[in-house]
Amino acid sequence: MRSLYLWTINPLLNVNIVPIASLSPIIPTPQAVLFDWDDTLIETWPYLWKLYQDTFARFGYVLTDLMNEATCREKAVRNGRQTFVDAMGEEVGLKARDYFLTTYGNTFIHTMEPLPGAKTILNHLKSQHIPMAIVSNKESTFLKHEITKLKWDHYFNSVVGRDVVGPKPNPAGVLHALNAMNLSPSHNIWFIGDSIVDHETARNAGCYSLAFGEKAPLSSPLIDVSVANWNQFIPILENIYAK
Repeated sequence: MRSLYLWTINPLLNVNIVPIASLSPIIPTPQAVLFDWDDTLIETWPYLWKLYQDTFARFGYVLTDLMNEATCREKAVRNGRQTFVDAMGEEVGLKARDYFLTTYGNTFIHTMEPLPGAKTILNHLKSQHIPMAIVSNKESTFLKHEITKLKWDHYFNSVVGRDVVGPKPNPAGVLHALNAMNLSPSHNIWFIGDSIVDHETARNAGCYSLAFGEKAPLSSPLIDVSVANWNQFIPILENIYAK
């Protein structure tokens, strides 16, 4: 587990390790915070990895013979539906995709769990009157259903799925969310996500890029700050707003 330090990357790509207590002058105070959804606020991938394997098996394929878990996850983050067509061809792939989505829609909602500390972060930001939004590559129907199931609708000023203005890393989703909040991209708009697609999106939109997760890269020109989990992030917010 990482210690309570974060890696910060300056514009010259020099990497510095900085104690949390000294981070508030480095991390800009947020004017708004935009989140990815899957594996940023809720845990999704363990369920999806099993469902991908089960779906491929149902249609006569062994997924791990075709790709490893990391490759499957990268494909899923960018365009999960296309994963089936690429591997099985259009006719069978579309049937597999429909089975996958139907199974997901009927089952995931009953097992979904927020990541530890996620709700605390949302409550802290809301208490500071910081507007928040979700920008996800998930379809809006699933996205809004899951947010409502958790009773989290009140946290978010805008919820943007891939079907609204296109998928990440196109920055259109970020711009759409900010427009709904009467804001413009800047260094004071945080975009937080767990995948490289999220980091690309933040850069493409001109926002401050925060990488989230135990596997988040510690050094990348796409990232301003990397944090391992929400419990690490809580003291950062407390320090920013203690002044």
